[in-house]
Parts: sequence; structure tokens; C-alpha cells
Amino acid sequence: MSEVTATQIFWHAQAPSAGRGLRRACRLLALGAADLGALGAAFVIGYLALSLFGAEIPNNDFKTLSLNMALTMLVAGTALGLYGTAGLDPLDRFRRRALVSLWMPWPSLGVFALAGPVALNALLLMALSTVAFLPIAMLLHAGTTRLLVARAAWGADVVMIGSCEDVARVASDLIAQPEIGLRPVGYFGDAPERGVGAGVPRLGGIAELSSLVGMAEIAVVLASPALRGLDLSSLPFSRIILVPQSGELPLVSVQTRALGRSAGVDFANPARARNGQAGKRILDLAIAVPALIFTAPLILVVALLIKHFSPGPAFYTQQRVGWRGNTVGILKLRSMHTDATERLDELLRTDPEARREWDTYVKLSRDPRILPVIGNFIRQMSIDELPQLWNVVRGDISLVGPRPFPQYHLAKFSPEFQALRCAVRPGLTGLWQVSDRSGADLQQQEATDTFYIRNWSLWLDLFIVMRTFPAVLGARGAH
Repeated sequence: MSEVTATQIFWHAQAPSAGRGLRRACRLLALGAADLGALGAAFVIGYLALSLFGAEIPNNDFKTLSLNMALTMLVAGTALGLYGTAGLDPLDRFRRRALVSLWMPWPSLGVFALAGPVALNALLLMALSTVAFLPIAMLLHAGTTRLLVARAAWGADVVMIGSCEDVARVASDLIAQPEIGLRPVGYFGDAPERGVGAGVPRLGGIAELSSLVGMAEIAVVLASPALRGLDLSSLPFSRIILVPQSGELPLVSVQTRALGRSAGVDFANPARARNGQAGKRILDLAIAVPALIFTAPLILVVALLIKHFSPGPAFYTQQRVGWRGNTVGILKLRSMHTDATERLDELLRTDPEARREWDTYVKLSRDPRILPVIGNFIRQMSIDELPQLWNVVRGDISLVGPRPFPQYHLAKFSPEFQALRCAVRPGLTGLWQVSDRSGADLQQQEATDTFYIRNWSLWLDLFIVMRTFPAVLGARGAH
């Protein structure tokens, strides 16, 4: 971390004040336009779907419905902070946008009810457009966010307060995830030691906090013994985000509680909770059953192609470690040669580079086991995983959860993490698949799966399901 003066950062923050107002207006327009575009596309999909069955929507009903839903969407989105760009993580944005989609139809229903009997076709259009809105809005907002980040029009500058090591840890996460919208511009704390830093300049020590006036709107305070006695309410910021010392706390659905003159942190322990399992099972069946029926013809065609390129069975069962450490048979389409084990052993014995890659990722970028022509394609598009929908229907695994690893893969993790993993049911897709895919090393896999287990909710499962489709279509890091 380089050493700069607080005065330099102050003038950096103040100089583009007019530009900041323009950027704020541009991002409000961009985010609002993305929502309106998503709603328009959802109406088109609903209208075309009804037209296929000969249903007609009166023009007056269509105008009333579209205008009311658009107005409700914009008002609700503004009330929930969806058009702000600082401090909301992607999961929180998804949850709030899902609430907006649930609220959109109700004012229109009220208007229709006051006008007289509600036409069935109008109700069907309302329902179809509401269902289609959320996934379209997520896709459009993902693109809009990337565009605004690239134009430096997303988020807000933040000053960080805490020890150099803590600042480096949190700042690196904020820099790696610009969609959160918190841009570290400097920190107050101890001087950096050799090898510690995240590209955030040091502005001074804790004793120099008086120079913070006018520097940024948001402060991120990293709790530590050195900050004990610091009066946070005296800091000149409109928003203060306090990061506790413990790294074991869940990061989602944490609430504060007043305990007399003390503040308590209240959170559930998802890995041990049982009250959400029924809802999780309903979600599994609601998605897996129709998905299995819909993809059955594709699975059959791919199975025939596999047999064409490689004699032997098209399907196979692989033993994986499941819930409570029990072994489960995972059904897959075969993407490898029938003598895959022998091919792998030979390569690892003769190629040191391949051995290092295998030890780091438990995967190979150039795998001699993969079938020619079709093997890499069905793995990149995750088609070989589709038969596992049957495992989901059977209850062997869940739709979303940590991936069920073979024993040799799981053995590379610490005993504590193995025990944590076995406390939940594994899943067909998971958080590290939609973020890093198979490009994640063992440390990233452990960190991402630990986050999922400690922060599990139905909202998080729905968020992962929504992000699975673009991740698969993009084939990011899959091999």
C-alpha cells in the first residue's frame, strides 16, 4: 500500500463533484431502462404465448396492465434501493428484485377489480409477464452493471479504517467484486509490512482520523482492539459499515439486536436448521421433475452419440460422498474413455506439469481421458450432468448445494471442512460452479462452499439456479 496524503485524496474526491452528479443520473436512467426493457420483453413473451392459443388481449386492458405494472415496478424498485449502486451484494439485489416482481401485479388487479369483472386473458398475461420478468431483469442488469463498472459510473468511494492486514483482506474482496459498489480510495491504520497490501493507499494513522472530513460518503470500519473506544457516530460519514473481527459469522440474513446498552448479532445456523428443508425439497421437485421431462430427448440423443464414438455403456454411476458421509451413486453420461483410470495414471506418472495441475485443481485442462469430438462439448455445456436430475428426484442429492465429490477429492480438504460439507445434502449445481466453475482451486472451493453452507437460504438457492443457465451457456472455466 502506497503512502499518500489525506489532502491528495480529499481533492481527488472533490474535483469531479459535478461529474459524480452526472454519473448518478446516468446510472439511474440505465438501471430504470433495464427494468423497463425487462418488463417490455416479459410482456412480449406473454403476449406471444397467449396468441399461440388464439387468446386476445383488449388494447385498453393491455395499456392499463402495462402502465400500472411499470409504475409499480419503478416505485417498488426505488423504495427497495435497487437503483442505488453502493453496498448491495448480488444476492441481496436478486432478493429485492424478486420482491418487486411479486408486488407488480397487485395494483393492476385492484384497478381491474374496480372497473368490473377481470378478463381471464388479462390475468394470464399478468401471470406470464410476472414470471418472465425476473430472469430477464437479472440478465439485463448483469450487462448494465458491467457497462457502468467499465465506465466508472458504478458505486461510491469508501475510506477504510483498520489494521493493514484487515484492510488488505476486505479491500481485495471489494476490488475483485466491483458489483458490490464500494471502491476503496484509502485507509487509516498501521503502516504496511513487507508483502502486505491490496493497492489501497495509506492516508495516515488512527490518530489522524480528524482529516477525514469531506473525503468520502461511506466508511468501512474493520473492528480491532486498536479501535476500541472509537466513537463511530463522530465520524463524518453518511454511512458507516462495521466489519466484525470474527470470520465465522454468516454474511447473509444477519440482524442486530438491542441487548440493553449492548448490540448483539442475531443469525441462524443454516447447516443445522431443519425448518427450511421442506421448502428446499419442494423447490427441488418443482424444478427437477419438469427439467428431467424436458431434457429427456436431449439425454437420449447424446447417449446415442456417445455409443457411436466409443463402444461401451453411455451411462455410468460414480460413487460420491453425500449427506452425513453416506456414499451415493451419481448418474452421469459418459464423457471419458472406458479405460480412463489407466490413461490418467500413465499421464500423472510421466508428466510433472500434469501432476502439479492435478494436485492443485483435481482436474486437467488437457485430459487424455476425454472422448474425442463429443466429450469436451458435453462437459463444457454440463450435458453429462443432466441425468443427475434423476438423483434429485430420488432425493440422493439436492438441486443446489456443494458438489458431491469423490472420496479422493474430498480427502484433500481439512477434516473440519469435510465434516461441515457432510452436514448438508450435496447438490447438482452450487455456488462455486456459477462463480468460478472448475477453474477454482481447492482453497477457493473450500471458501465458496463454506460461504454457501453458512449462509444457506431458499433465496440463495433460487439465486444460484438463476445464475446456472448463463454460467453453463458461457461454459466459464469448465473442463
